[in-house]
Amino acid sequence: MSDLDFLVDIDRRRERHENYARKHAELGKYSIALGYEHGIVVVAHNARTGEGIEKVREVHHHIAVVGSGRPHDMEGATEHAILDAGVTEVQYSAQDVLAADTAHILGRYATALFASPEPMGGILLVVGIDDSKNMMYRVTYDGEVTPFENFASIGGKLSDGGSNWIEDHCRSGYTLRPLKDAISFGVDCLSRAYAEQEHGSSQAMFKSVLKNGEHIEVVVLDRSIKGANKFAPISTSRLRHEFAPMTHDELKAVFAAYARD
Repeated sequence: MSDLDFLVDIDRRRERHENYARKHAELGKYSIALGYEHGIVVVAHNARTGEGIEKVREVHHHIAVVGSGRPHDMEGATEHAILDAGVTEVQYSAQDVLAADTAHILGRYATALFASPEPMGGILLVVGIDDSKNMMYRVTYDGEVTPFENFASIGGKLSDGGSNWIEDHCRSGYTLRPLKDAISFGVDCLSRAYAEQEHGSSQAMFKSVLKNGEHIEVVVLDRSIKGANKFAPISTSRLRHEFAPMTHDELKAVFAAYARD
């Protein structure tokens, strides 16, 4: 094989891997991460909530990962991040477990798989908080890590620039807001995206399905809560009835209950 043939083979393999990974990423359901007044809320469409399967996973007390793509690949990447966070905490300290490090570790993980016979079939979103700021990173199937500020989304068909429908149509003008308003905004973005994908189907129909709580997962990272654990899912019962307002005291109760579990 000549040098030219070798390079052509590499290009073909890269194109084949990219098509495979992109296809699985675009088949994944939408997830959106939004900054709010005390941290980050992740709103994810999860068609398997009734089976007790979590789409948004806790990597550490203040870091979460959500994926869009082949479930087995997303689970493998998440477990890799959880293991690395645990090792870092044992070897150093909990304060040394950082969202940026988690994102770049997953980037190296995806890069290694992209060079293997079978790439990671999907895209990951890493979110985390510290005492003063929100952090969001998108990790693509080829290992590229892109930071975002208070708004990030994965899932659905990707544009040539790597963005999806939600990023292209909902990002503009988003500002930090109370938790209830952030959740409502996230569900509105999801329902608009699905209505658009279904060629003009009723947005209200999709919003009703999502708000029923059976196909939506909401996780909060809140820096104002005392204690190490800043990660807590919000139960589906709280997501019904047009998202009844949740006070900060009620959110503290959610964290307390999650800590007991």
